[in-house]
Amino acid sequence: MLAALVQTRRHSDRTAEGVSCEDAATKARRYLCEARVRVLYCDEEAGAIEAEVRGDGRIYTAGRDYEGWHCGCMARTEGCAHLRALRLISVLEPGQALR
Repeated sequence: MLAALVQTRRHSDRTAEGVSCEDAATKARRYLCEARVRVLYCDEEAGAIEAEVRGDGRIYTAGRDYEGWHCGCMARTEGCAHLRALRLISVLEPGQALR
């Protein structure tokens, strides 16, 4: 039932050209509801996490390491939907628990 609701809503958020009208925060929540985030690696002590996030067109690798947050999508910002989805399921920022 939820999948049908999400599917219907997803298509209604697209313009005639097929471009999504959703903002990054809304997309991130949708990715989580649709189980599109797969955590591959998580090291709380090192503050590192890596995941695959299935976007609308392909699968992106997103994560955080000693250099900061990163995503392989074309947005190239920390505000992309893929990183927002990953941040929603990340409990701590790196090093916070140890300081």
